Amino acid sequence: IGDLVATACQRNTQTNDEGGTDDEVFRVEAVVDRVNTTWQTWGSLTFGCVQCHDHPYDPLRNEEYYQFMAFYNNSADSDLSDEAPLITVPDDVRLYNEAAALRQGILELKESIWESGMGLQEQTDWRGVKGLKVKSNNSTKFSVVEKLGHDEFFTEGTVETKTHNLIDVPAASLGDEPITALLLTVLPYDPEASVSNPEWGFLVNDLEASVVDQNGEKEPIAFRLSVPDVPWMPTDPMNVIEGNGKNWGADSRIHYTRKLVLVPEVPLSLEKDEVLAFHIHCDKTGQGSHPMAIQRGQLSSSSDMRWTRLGKKGSETFPRIEELAQALKRLSDIPGTTVPIMHRRPDKLARPTHIFERGNAMVKGDLVFAGLPKTLTKVAPANGPLDRLEMARWWVSDNHPLTARVFVNRIWAQLFGIGIVPTLEDFGSSGEKPTHPELLDYLAVRFQKDYAFGVKAIIREVVLSHAYRQSSRVTPELLEQDPDNRLLARGPRLRLTAEMVRDQTLAMSGLIGSKRGGSPVHPPLPEGVWRPFASRDKWETPEVGDEDRYRRSIYTYVKRTIPFPTFATFDAPSREFCSPRRLSSNTPLQALVTLNDMVFVECAEALGKRLESDFSGSTEERLVQAHRLATGRSANSKQIEELVGLHDEVHAQSPDKAWLVLAQVLLNLDETLTY
Repeated sequence: IGDLVATACQRNTQTNDEGGTDDEVFRVEAVVDRVNTTWQTWGSLTFGCVQCHDHPYDPLRNEEYYQFMAFYNNSADSDLSDEAPLITVPDDVRLYNEAAALRQGILELKESIWESGMGLQEQTDWRGVKGLKVKSNNSTKFSVVEKLGHDEFFTEGTVETKTHNLIDVPAASLGDEPITALLLTVLPYDPEASVSNPEWGFLVNDLEASVVDQNGEKEPIAFRLSVPDVPWMPTDPMNVIEGNGKNWGADSRIHYTRKLVLVPEVPLSLEKDEVLAFHIHCDKTGQGSHPMAIQRGQLSSSSDMRWTRLGKKGSETFPRIEELAQALKRLSDIPGTTVPIMHRRPDKLARPTHIFERGNAMVKGDLVFAGLPKTLTKVAPANGPLDRLEMARWWVSDNHPLTARVFVNRIWAQLFGIGIVPTLEDFGSSGEKPTHPELLDYLAVRFQKDYAFGVKAIIREVVLSHAYRQSSRVTPELLEQDPDNRLLARGPRLRLTAEMVRDQTLAMSGLIGSKRGGSPVHPPLPEGVWRPFASRDKWETPEVGDEDRYRRSIYTYVKRTIPFPTFATFDAPSREFCSPRRLSSNTPLQALVTLNDMVFVECAEALGKRLESDFSGSTEERLVQAHRLATGRSANSKQIEELVGLHDEVHAQSPDKAWLVLAQVLLNLDETLTY
């Protein structure tokens, strides 16, 4: 489960369900974002430059960009608002292993059962149906054309939303033998082009069938089984025949011909003058309210008696079906939280990856396969086709020259304010050279070889070093000579990041929520910030005292078009794309936030109450404790004297505000907001 959940970070791409957007274009943009983010995170190279052309400075070729893109191009998600595919993570960590074993068993059982049905589908001699009559429930028009011995139906002109396929099949075209199975085939308009330029898909949310006699009387047909053409789907194909309002189909694009076998409860025996009538409901819409209707399809029938035994008691698959039902029940009984994950599409539905001419996804060039840049690959990671697992192993292999150096450089920058390689985002030829290359190599070897990529261990080594533990005091001469402290002549002094500023204040006040996981929260906002989106999204701030009001900043809801004001003021990026480096600023607006923002005011009030009621001793003793809480060190006598004087001055005017004012002062000290 841990490995699957870890892939969720790759699902943090932008989503867009606004009207008029093309979800395939957005899917490609998400794949491109994953490629660029992976290289920024693990390689710190400007790999995005080779999306349009060979790199102007580094030995990276345009073709290699799309070879790497092929690793991500076959993920099952479309980055729609439903976030599928998802995995349910148990709330209780002790149940991880049980849930993982159940999930693996379920996947194996589903695939085994599917293989039995799929094998029979391939062995069946399907009879193409002729004489189809197809119409819709609205103004959408259908035409029927005979192709290769059977009829196909097509839409003509504009397709309306919620278009249903009403199909009549004359019994005379079905043969004389009882019908044991029916095959619904849905095709793209252009099967060859749709592999790389997929068309809008379809979603069937209900399928009804009946036998209609010459008097117009209908006898409904009950189906007991449906067999899809792929071993797994985001939704169960049984939904189609159970009429529960859920969907089966190609959501939201159709790349290949799709098939679904429908097995009736009992074989169908029709009289010559009867009609087999289908009513296929396609009520769902895609991006921009596009109709998700079947626009090209076929129907076929079979009299193979093996379909009557498939999945029934006594059949080969029945024990596995029972075992699957029990496993699904046990897994559903484990409470958990759903998380979006990366899941590879079946090989049958694999998307081909092409070079985009000059980076334009609409103009596709040569076909490429998953591969790694030759310059960085001294030894081939594996024989045969590469997948994401082999790619991941390559990043952490002993032969990789970048990964360990990039990570220790990033850790160094977080601790010292600037990296050994100052350009965190560019380790290439156009980036700055390391100020201490031997130190970078030493730390990289320690991180990879001695600590097995243990982040806490390498941080401990750095913070216990003489370079980090020395005083941060600086003389004017040294500041002029080395303003960025690249020579390490003094200790670091950095302002906390936006999230740290807020979380530290919450922690010092005692208000910070301890709950982990769950949905994002909506902390207090300045009035009017959310007004442009009030008609759609709701920013519902929890009441004072509610733990969700004071949760850690990582749980704050973030909208691309409206950044959270506190974070933006303290230089947090918008999160649209990967940001390898934050540039820290020092502005009056930041002081206005820490003095006036509602959360900071509530924290000051809570800290003031702690100083008054929870801390013991005299005013001076309480202030010593409070100063240590805020800065991490004991105050000197002069500082305590100034704080006591301020307390006495405020207390003389407003006794109930004295500790609040002291709390605000402590929360706004330079030492409090820096490290």
